[in-house]
Amino acid sequence: MLHIPRQLVLLVCCAASAPGQSPANSFTLQLPASAVIEPGSAADVSALAERPVGAGRPAGIHGFLKTAQDRFEFADGQPIRFWGLNWPADHPVPAGSNAVLVAKRLVQQGFNVVRLPLPAAGHAQARGDFEQFAGCLRNQGVYLDLLLPGDTGPRAHTNRVTQVAPGDDAGIALIEVAGPPQNAAAARRSEPHMPLSAAGPVRTTGDIVARQGTDFVSQTVAWERGVAMVKSQQTIFGPMSFGGTVDRPLLVGAWSAVAANPFRAELPLWVAAVASFQQWAGVCVAHDARAPASPAAPLDVVTWAWAPACALMFQRGDAAPAKGRMLFRLDPGAPTAGVDEAVAAIAGIGMTRFSCEAAFTNAPGWLVLNSGGLPGVAAINPRTADTGEIVHDWQSGRVRIDTPRTQAVIGFFENKPVETRDLRLTLANGAFAAVALTSLDGEPLSRSQRVLLTATGRADPSGAPRLEPVAGEVTLRSLAPSQRDRRIFALDLTGRRLKELPLVERGFKLQPELNVAWYEVIAESGLPKPAANEKEAKSEK
Repeated sequence: MLHIPRQLVLLVCCAASAPGQSPANSFTLQLPASAVIEPGSAADVSALAERPVGAGRPAGIHGFLKTAQDRFEFADGQPIRFWGLNWPADHPVPAGSNAVLVAKRLVQQGFNVVRLPLPAAGHAQARGDFEQFAGCLRNQGVYLDLLLPGDTGPRAHTNRVTQVAPGDDAGIALIEVAGPPQNAAAARRSEPHMPLSAAGPVRTTGDIVARQGTDFVSQTVAWERGVAMVKSQQTIFGPMSFGGTVDRPLLVGAWSAVAANPFRAELPLWVAAVASFQQWAGVCVAHDARAPASPAAPLDVVTWAWAPACALMFQRGDAAPAKGRMLFRLDPGAPTAGVDEAVAAIAGIGMTRFSCEAAFTNAPGWLVLNSGGLPGVAAINPRTADTGEIVHDWQSGRVRIDTPRTQAVIGFFENKPVETRDLRLTLANGAFAAVALTSLDGEPLSRSQRVLLTATGRADPSGAPRLEPVAGEVTLRSLAPSQRDRRIFALDLTGRRLKELPLVERGFKLQPELNVAWYEVIAESGLPKPAANEKEAKSEK
């Protein structure tokens, strides 16, 4: 049964023990004790912040953000997609030297925006820490999506570090105002320089109508079921898409999976691929507040492990945009909900780009549907993007993502190979895993000199930050005889090389006993050259 609570658009079902779920002692992959990323490692994707189409550093160098139809761009015309995270309101921000370290780590993990609440007035220490952390993020090129209390205007607070109010700070890309949409409308009258919206879920047609005066739409969604989404006709993508309109950017401001779901590793890369395909303007992951705190808070181990692959997928646009466009026209007088079966089916199938609009104007270039039901649509299987790059077979419980630079298989495996164009996987019968091959140098995987393979199994259903490592065999299908100089390294969750693995034929075996989620595949020519004194020492011997 579908249920929509007050603050989140939720797909709700009673959580049940998953068949084949492993005992607690199998969840041996844990967050690193020191929450850092090795600079220059395969897990360090900070180069995204320096790309010609990236944000650049420090945040704000391109001027204030603005909307351009359904996307964001800066005053100088520089476009940007936001891949970000939510900082929980009840979790203190890092202070002192730790603020610098966390800001650096976040940009290494590929985040270019943090959705951060402004502490309430009267909390001087919290405000001071907030201002310092915001400055550290700015220096690293990470923007803020600032969440303002409903009674606080964009110019009601002056940052003591920058000496400017939020509405005049180019390091703050977006502002969202808590409470009813009327609060956002009131804040808009103070004319902040950046796009402004109402925070909170968009659940019904009435919510879309109420947000017509905002600059962008921010959506809040969670997958609350205790079962694997890959085996479900219903997905998170219908509620995610609902509220996206033709002429304004859609920011999925907060999406999450319940911490008790052992299959939540299925979601991050799948969400990033659909967001790229649907051309959403931004996506921000949220941590389930019911999960225990961790050294890397507010990132849980799933988000940590999948951060590099997801950032590259979405910010580079690895999944090609939809070829077609479908507009679902809503009647403002009818209380259509975001979990309406027709809406959810169209978006969940993902065959084309999807948008909702509570209006009766023509949208050039869009196939327009009314809000009537579409019998039989939800039962279509497999569900294939019109580009052919994303395929969801809910009957077998598997998603295949097959783009030139990122390829993945997510879900349940049988004891036979599963393939993309450059990857072949053989895992144990009945195993659940998410496995992805990601080009790190921007070249297609068939030519890439440096590749990251991410592989994670089930998450600990207790919510503890632990995962199952994955066992199986990997074959690099496109590896040519001239490319046999490739070397394979198992990496810990800081990106540090733990062990070199043998390349047998065109593949290698995953090493669950090492408790790793990352493997680096690199050409010999791409390895660091030994220092001159090392060469001399070897020659003397």
